[in-house]
Amino acid sequence: MEKTERIRYIDIYKGFGILLMIMGHVKFGQRFDLYIHAFHMPMFFFISGFLFQYKDFKKLISRKFISLIVPYFIFGIFNLIMCILLIPNFKIIRYLEKMFMFNNYQCLDITGALWFLTCLFFANIIFFLIIKCFGDKWSLLICILSVGFIYFTKIKLPLSIDSAIYMLPVFYTGYQFKTISDKLANVKNKIDVVLGTFILVIFSFILFKNGYVNVRTNEYSNILMFYINAICMSIGIYYFSKFIKNIKISSVLEYCGKYSLYFLCLNQLIIFILKKINMVGNISILIATIFILVLINELVKYIKKLTYTY
Repeated sequence: MEKTERIRYIDIYKGFGILLMIMGHVKFGQRFDLYIHAFHMPMFFFISGFLFQYKDFKKLISRKFISLIVPYFIFGIFNLIMCILLIPNFKIIRYLEKMFMFNNYQCLDITGALWFLTCLFFANIIFFLIIKCFGDKWSLLICILSVGFIYFTKIKLPLSIDSAIYMLPVFYTGYQFKTISDKLANVKNKIDVVLGTFILVIFSFILFKNGYVNVRTNEYSNILMFYINAICMSIGIYYFSKFIKNIKISSVLEYCGKYSLYFLCLNQLIIFILKKINMVGNISILIATIFILVLINELVKYIKKLTYTY
């Protein structure tokens, strides 16, 4: 029972992040953009650390390769085809260079969010190696030193590996937070709403004290403030997700979180097409995008069901 419940509120948590990501791609103004970029991508690394298991390296690589790298190339090739069809004078070689090299600084045409898949893959791999080699005791220090090296040398690494390194402290915090969360598992849900609401309200104001943040391009303004904001907002959304798991409207967020891969990889293409056919109004584009994503997902599920049946 606990396992099922935990999956529910983790999907709700992911749903928050996915919805904010789509809103960011639709564009709701500079102020909103500044707000969500402070935490909406780091929160996925936080929850990945929360769910992280490091017992078998081969299984980790295999599982993450199938769930992250395979979709990266599938959706990357699909997006390439769409770019050829939709963008005049599109340069295929340039696209492939970005896809196999610096997919974060020179993001892929239309579906730039694909950088996240390679970034999360390498964050898992690097974190495993750190934990395996140095243990829990020294891992945080190694994560911080790794960030320091990247930060001061300004080195750029292919396939968003540099962004993955910047996310290591957030990943580590999620990993350690799992232990704290388990200890508080028997505490009544009142702590969820109190902590969640308090943290979200406080840091929703504090994060504006920092400048512009973008994990994809590794812009962090005051990097210490970035980590504090990103981690605290991730914790706040975690507790809030636990609290609302029994509220009916949370099923929408749960659905978005459960099928987050399709939402991540296809939302920008849909937004691009909607704007190309001159759909106006950010709210209209947002609703239409989510509706189309749900239709696509349900169609894929139906096709899979028919395939399994036969």
